[in-house]
Amino acid sequence: MENLIIFVLAIYVGYHVVWNVTPALH
Repeated sequence: MENLIIFVLAIYVGYHVVWNVTPALH
């Protein structure tokens, strides 16, 4: 269960990082 939480947090953080960095590249 704890691994699932870490997995979800990793996806959540990674998703926001990608969406924050992408506009800066254009």
